[in-house]
Order: sequence, then structure tokens, then C-alpha cells
Amino acid sequence: MTKDRTFTTAIHLLSALAKNSPRVTNSDRLANSLKTNPGLVRRVLSKLSKTGWIETVKGKGGGSKLAVSAESINLRMIYESVVAGPLFRSFEKEPYAQCAVSCQIGGILDDVYGDLENELLVKMESRKLSEIVKKNT
Repeated sequence: MTKDRTFTTAIHLLSALAKNSPRVTNSDRLANSLKTNPGLVRRVLSKLSKTGWIETVKGKGGGSKLAVSAESINLRMIYESVVAGPLFRSFEKEPYAQCAVSCQIGGILDDVYGDLENELLVKMESRKLSEIVKKNT
């Protein structure tokens, strides 16, 4: 199973932009701070820019900057802006008909995962980007 780090990357990028505010930060500098390539940074910034949280300056000396306060962004908002689909997934394969567990586990886990996801999203809503920025001094 692979891990999707888009959410973590988005939090990192928004935190960096908040720390550098009101200055513009280019994707190369952001990529260096993540130890990744600028293309990945630009893909995540593209998703985040659709929220209106980021202002992009094009051309030489261009980059991105936070267009809103870190206090106005919560973790649920970030998560929902960059990650598609549910947090948890059960099996996508056809169940083995001769196994009662195989035939029922998908529906059971979907219910459990739905409850867990709802609880986690509510908790994420109560956590602000500004908290993370303040801790990262």
C-alpha cells in the first residue's frame, strides 16, 4: 500500500508561505524545503490556488504567497482541497463467494471507516493552519 503525502505536502507549503508572508516564494525554494522537485510543488500549489488562499505572481521573481490569514484555514479545508476520495478504503476486489468473511468484510469496514472518517474530519476542522505555523518557529 502506498502512502499519499499530498495532504502533508500541502500543509508544509501553506506553512512555508505563511512564514514568508507577505513575500513571494518560488517553487524551487519550496521544493528545496520539501526535498522534492518543483513539479510536485507546482501540482499541489495548483490545487491550493483554486481555493483562493494563494496568490501567484508570474514572471521573473515570481512565485506564490498566502492571500489569506493562516487563522482562516483549518486542516479539513486543506485536506478536502488536495485529496480526492475517502480517507480509508476497504477491498476493491470481488469477494470470494465461499468465504463468509470475504463476502461481508467490505460492507462492515465501509461503515467503520465512514464513522472514523467523519470523526477525524470534525477534529481536523478544529485545528488551524496558524497553530502549525506558530509551533514552527
